[in-house]
Amino acid sequence: MDIRKQNARYALSLIENGSVVGLGGGQTIRLLASLLPEKEDISIVTPSSETD
Repeated sequence: MDIRKQNARYALSLIENGSVVGLGGGQTIRLLASLLPEKEDISIVTPSSETD
């Protein structure tokens, strides 16, 4: 697993179910966004159209 995936997986571990999560942009954030369905009841706030 490359470092970006490791960082995304670690960041996911810090997010609690029911959280509001602010995301920026970039490749690691896109990886994190792809993992968010593993959590329940997450609200996402982002200024980037790439992480919608």
